[in-house]
Amino acid sequence: MFKRIVCLFLVSVSLLFFFYANKKPVLSDFSRTYEISIKNYSSAENLLTVSQAEFLAVYKVCGESVTLSVDDISESELIEKLHAIKVFENEINGEKHTYYFSYKIKYGVTLNGRTVNLHIALNVDKIKIGTPIIYGSF
Repeated sequence: MFKRIVCLFLVSVSLLFFFYANKKPVLSDFSRTYEISIKNYSSAENLLTVSQAEFLAVYKVCGESVTLSVDDISESELIEKLHAIKVFENEINGEKHTYYFSYKIKYGVTLNGRTVNLHIALNVDKIKIGTPIIYGSF
């Protein structure tokens, strides 16, 4: 009986370790704090700002975003790191918005009939990166 309990405990610990070891923010290479969307891919009403450690405690993350200075990273560096393919772009209020698809990102949304999972908004001094899209304001 004792061996069964120990075995069950070890399996449980292994599963938890596997879950947390594989759960990291998509944008972890770029920032240590994230704005995340929980519960719903299509709503800005469930946004939280969290650290990387807090990210691990959130059960269902549907999207994340970070805001960086344009001096921190260029759009081309970001695209190269995430192996992203441009889907389309537009301009909104003087900001360039580009939508991409990356096989490195597990979730996505359909916009204009095409699947996107990476959204980059660029203005004069900031770059905001969102997966699958940016929720809230920039």
